[in-house]
Amino acid sequence: MAASNASAGKSLSLKDLDPTSGRVLPDDILGRIFHYLDINALVQSIRVCKHWKSLVEDHLYEHLFHKRPAFFPVPHGNSRGNWKNLYHKYFLLHLNTDWKPDVKHSEPADNKGMYMPLPGVPDQPTPNPSPLPSDFEWFEYTQEEIMNCDLNNTSETDPLHALFLFLDQNTVEDEDGIFRLHHTKYQLRRLMLSSLPHPHVFLAVRVKQSRRLCGFISATPTVIRSYSKTFEAFTVQQLTVHKKLRGKKLARLIVRELVRRIQLKAPHIQQAVFALGVDMPFNCVSEARIWHRPLNARKLVDLQYLLASEQESQLPRKERTPELTLMTEADLESTWRLTCSYLERFPFAPTLTLSEFGNKYFPKEKEVYSYVMKQGDTVTDFVCFFVLRQRALSANEVVTSAFVEFCIGSNAAKRKLLLEDVLIVAKQDGLDQVQCIDIMDHSEFLEQLGFHQGSGRMVYYLHNWVVGGKLDRKSWANTLL
Repeated sequence: MAASNASAGKSLSLKDLDPTSGRVLPDDILGRIFHYLDINALVQSIRVCKHWKSLVEDHLYEHLFHKRPAFFPVPHGNSRGNWKNLYHKYFLLHLNTDWKPDVKHSEPADNKGMYMPLPGVPDQPTPNPSPLPSDFEWFEYTQEEIMNCDLNNTSETDPLHALFLFLDQNTVEDEDGIFRLHHTKYQLRRLMLSSLPHPHVFLAVRVKQSRRLCGFISATPTVIRSYSKTFEAFTVQQLTVHKKLRGKKLARLIVRELVRRIQLKAPHIQQAVFALGVDMPFNCVSEARIWHRPLNARKLVDLQYLLASEQESQLPRKERTPELTLMTEADLESTWRLTCSYLERFPFAPTLTLSEFGNKYFPKEKEVYSYVMKQGDTVTDFVCFFVLRQRALSANEVVTSAFVEFCIGSNAAKRKLLLEDVLIVAKQDGLDQVQCIDIMDHSEFLEQLGFHQGSGRMVYYLHNWVVGGKLDRKSWANTLL
């Protein structure tokens, strides 16, 4: 509706983002009425008036990324396929996001990767940015700003520090409202630098006068191998809206503008990959569970992060393996070659250049831990984990987790040894727990080493690419973290 008002020459305000005038029935009553309508009737309902169209689309859009609202109609049979049809009919065809939707079709067994756009969806992005209220503006981080960011600058006028404060205060909490993901400036800068010099989008909405951020989203390019085929895709992350503006259509505007800028910068890239913690009516290609191993159980129980019954067990050893050394510049190329060879074992995996590998996995104190074992000058084993932080909202304390990214051993015994070393190094550095997603070979020894399967999930989605069915988690080799 904001776009239609702009075309009529009217000025925009926050009221346009959340209309409240001219109603006969309250929204909750309308929602209950919509509950009894089937899909075809709902498609007709959005043509009654702008408010009905906005109401139906808003509930669809916002809750597809979180949870289906209780009042919204359950499709016939309550099947995943029907939810996907509902998503296509409303969100893609009526919202006109200028993004090709996923296509449901049967793929030959010998063709493990295919792109097939839906006819009738426009390819050309609009030349002008999506309209915002007059007090707000779009802001995109440039390459110069990313390269010249000072990690020690605490001024609110510094772009990186402003983003750090915004994400730290407005990232969506967990379901119980107890924890919020806590980013560091180094992690944000590393995310931005990892995509250079390739086309990328780090997009924000901010207030013109104060320059305070109201929303943010990022899209970084990656090359993915799907069986024998490779394709470029954008990894979409960090969709965040200010707490006071949630539910006011701002998320929808940010996504729409992101798609427009992606199409302008890289029109040849028509695929996207992303991960969510819930089931959504997208093209799900794999699913995994997050396991955790407590190292400071008393703190985790006190902060309600851990059940009292999930106590930590003793570490297998007191010291790490003597042959395990921190990766150096001299080890970088050999470690990269080992990792690329390891990823070739899996049907679906990222393709990393030496520069990308170094930007992401080279050691950084208290942030990235990369250890290797060598025979002569050749790296034979490699383990890498990075530190994730979650802030407890009530106690204002931070839970630090060692998140395992790679555990590449020449045999099963070496892989178990490497995981044991991760526990020892994390404990010695004062981290509170170790977390691991059970993809690739990670699940072999998790239970033996005292890991517990948590309630958290990672559901992986592909946009505009199908792989002939849902992949087993051991066939998926991308954490997307």
